[in-house]
Amino acid sequence: MFTNCASDGDDWVEQRRFIIAILRNFGMGKNLMEEKVRISVKNMTDFIEKQDLSSINIGRPIQVFVANIINEFLFGNQHSFDNCDKLMEFVDDFSELLNKFAKSPIVGIVLMLPWTRHLPLISTYWKKINDRSQKMFTYIRHEVSQVRSDPSEESTCYVQEFYKSNKDKRPEQLLACCSDMFTAGMARH
Repeated sequence: MFTNCASDGDDWVEQRRFIIAILRNFGMGKNLMEEKVRISVKNMTDFIEKQDLSSINIGRPIQVFVANIINEFLFGNQHSFDNCDKLMEFVDDFSELLNKFAKSPIVGIVLMLPWTRHLPLISTYWKKINDRSQKMFTYIRHEVSQVRSDPSEESTCYVQEFYKSNKDKRPEQLLACCSDMFTAGMARH
């Protein structure tokens, strides 16, 4: 799942520079990004105002809000608050996977000693983590497949710019980078 997180070497340095350049080009820290966040905040507050305020769980709309900001940067779209089941299933799977990574000594052992994932008890646990990870990559693959890419047009999201500017265009690298961007943005939510 977290393919690039602890990476080093030329690929990692190149991808890091690429992401920073895209963030700069797309207006991260400038008025454009601020405006996108304001629109997302408005969408969230409009959704919350329609709810029964005595029983609303405010955490859920905030999760949708944060995931939508990341989704828009990566894939060029946001999910409506009323129709975000697939996004929230992804976020829930993601949160559970992060919690397992953070709390499990088994994960640390397998990352340091990869052969241990074949041991009887560890293999069952590792398979569950891997299955959830693959389910999450299915969501990312679907979102990537929905992005329209025309090399003659200006890029409006990370995936378009990746295909336009990245000479290797390795799909596994794109999926890993999208996953890492969600990791960076959702780790605290």
